[in-house]
Amino acid sequence: MSFEDVANRMKARHKPELSPYGDQEPSYIPGDVPDAIRHKMLLEEHRDRSRRLIIAGVVWLGIGIAVTAVTESMARESGGGTYIVAYGPMIAGIIYLLKGLLASPPKA
Repeated sequence: MSFEDVANRMKARHKPELSPYGDQEPSYIPGDVPDAIRHKMLLEEHRDRSRRLIIAGVVWLGIGIAVTAVTESMARESGGGTYIVAYGPMIAGIIYLLKGLLASPPKA
């Protein structure tokens, strides 16, 4: 048995007998259509990517706030002076957070 035979058997096993869409696939696949397994995998990948963006956003935002707080407290302890406002990492963190929170669901 060749690889193509196995692949064709697997495709036939996951194909429905009657597709409500005919030969054309819809642009968005709901959960009860023939390619539900692929749709579920796309949703899981989307959730993972969104979660990674949110985590990266929180980390960058935390780094920016921490650098600003530490340098400000060091300036206060020395009786005044200059300190760093790390707005770059804060802005990047906010952007990553928004990208992760506002990501649209995948289209199949």
